[in-house]
Amino acid sequence: SRSGKGGAAFRRALDRLVLGIPVAGRLAADSQMFLLASSMSALLDQGTSMEKALGLSARAVSNSWLRQSLERIQGRLEKGVGLYEAANEEPSLPAYVKGWIGVGEQTASMDRVFDQLKGFYGDRLDESIERVTAAMEPVLIVTVGAVIIYVLYAFIIPVFGAFTTLI
Repeated sequence: SRSGKGGAAFRRALDRLVLGIPVAGRLAADSQMFLLASSMSALLDQGTSMEKALGLSARAVSNSWLRQSLERIQGRLEKGVGLYEAANEEPSLPAYVKGWIGVGEQTASMDRVFDQLKGFYGDRLDESIERVTAAMEPVLIVTVGAVIIYVLYAFIIPVFGAFTTLI
């Protein structure tokens, strides 16, 4: 159906746009790379072929733009193209990931490379979450204070006012 394809294209465009948002985009990109690296590391450790691991890992990623890139890479692998060459053509993958893939391909240690990427993106994700949380704390404190002041003025003070007029 035409609307299904249009909806999928819109979803990919939106997912790509989300990754470009300054703070939230980095958080989203890091979480997607962490999911990809974790999945690839686990599958390759179990002896799964690179093509199959990539296909399964693509399903673990929620960003449709990245998922489509992974599926294209998988297709190129099945045609005999090397992983680094296939990945290098995809703008959705960070240069850092592409560089490590190149190292892994040269040293024939892709499982260790994806384990390294998992650690890197896990640490980066933790740091990003800590920064966002630290930035939100003052805003939450001010908001809670404003709610308390509103409750005081809107409910408690009128009740005391009514109570004093009764006495």
